[in-house]
Amino acid sequence: MTAYAVKRSNGEWSLMLINKDGKNGTNVKVSITGTNLAGKGVRFDYGKTNPPDGNSVTGKPMDGGGNSFSVAMPPYTATVILIPKA
Repeated sequence: MTAYAVKRSNGEWSLMLINKDGKNGTNVKVSITGTNLAGKGVRFDYGKTNPPDGNSVTGKPMDGGGNSFSVAMPPYTATVILIPKA
């Protein structure tokens, strides 16, 4: 598992989570401090079980975000989550 996080100039956070295990899914716990984040965001998944639709990856609404939440990750998948500031 690899994780990257970026705080954008508008206060929004972008997270990239990568499950490098080709056989096993995982559950990732995310905790962000020092700001108040919205409970809803957008999630983009790309991997073996989530191929792109043509040339793009479609974002899906994500509930249950905020400053602390868990993300279920399928095997061998990269997930990008965008969470706006509350």
